[in-house]
Amino acid sequence: MKLIYFDIPGKAEAIRLCAAVGGVQLDDVRISREKFHEMRDSGELPFGQVPALDVGDGRILAQSSAILRYVATLGGLHPTDPLEAAHVDAVAAAEEDFFAGISVSRYGARFGFEMSDEYRAQVAAAPHPHLEARLISTGQSLFWIHLNNAALAGPSDHAFCRHSRTSAKRYCSLRTASAPCPVVGVLSSLCGWSGS
Repeated sequence: MKLIYFDIPGKAEAIRLCAAVGGVQLDDVRISREKFHEMRDSGELPFGQVPALDVGDGRILAQSSAILRYVATLGGLHPTDPLEAAHVDAVAAAEEDFFAGISVSRYGARFGFEMSDEYRAQVAAAPHPHLEARLISTGQSLFWIHLNNAALAGPSDHAFCRHSRTSAKRYCSLRTASAPCPVVGVLSSLCGWSGS
């Protein structure tokens, strides 16, 4: 399989890390902006966006959340129990709802309007407490969601990014206390958790 994205962390970093943790063989193809425009204009990319996952035989999977879930499933990081998997998917969907305002504020032109810096700064002050409660679950099944959040958050001081790092640190602490978990090492390096 080939993961197609730019030579930056961005939306692909969690996918790369998830593949590494899950032992999923992935060819990390990093393209230039010029190559992206060429692929987009030729219709090669579903929805005209990256990341995209070329799974072979002319089949290309699009949308970072779908790719991440697919790779997590292949790597044994997504629940096999349908109900548990649905609970994880519900958390992922709730986060996408929450993040929609941030996406619109950052990429207004993509949605057909421009937004002032003053208004943009007011978007999404804090997540819903119910979402936070779900995010600090001790279940290992939420690992790939925390991995995605922490990879996207980086060092940003945005409220959602601070929340993502805090939730990931709590998750690392709870997972370490409840049972040894090999995935915690990868996640802790992203969110800055030191084991205390």
